[in-house]
Amino acid sequence: MEIEARHSELRKRLDGLGFGHPLPLSAIGIVSAILDDLIQTSEKLKCANQKIEVLHQEKAAWELGVEPYKCDNSRLLAECNELHLELIKQQDKHILANTELRSRVRSLQAEKKQLEEKCLAAECKIRDLQAGVSESVKSRKDTANKRK
Repeated sequence: MEIEARHSELRKRLDGLGFGHPLPLSAIGIVSAILDDLIQTSEKLKCANQKIEVLHQEKAAWELGVEPYKCDNSRLLAECNELHLELIKQQDKHILANTELRSRVRSLQAEKKQLEEKCLAAECKIRDLQAGVSESVKSRKDTANKRK
């Protein structure tokens, strides 16, 4: 009687699922196991689909939340690139100005050296002239003293 009860319960379950094929008594065990597996798998699939749907909704929400940051990111990236180019231009200008200033310093140092040499030569000439003048004054004094 237990087999007939299992058979009628299984038959109802199969009919509810749309399986109208005959069910032999010898196949009750395997069909019952397969049906239980099918129901369990269907429930797990349904649960997994629900989780997937929730994840899709979360993903869509995150994408909406990220969109302003994407716009900001592209704007900031363009601004960063622009600033980087400006920095490169400023560095080039700095290098050029530095090179020009070094060149100017070298030319001024050369000019200074020339002027110092001229100054030294002029000082020597002045000393020579002073020595000549002092000798000439001395000789005039000597001649003037001799006349007296």
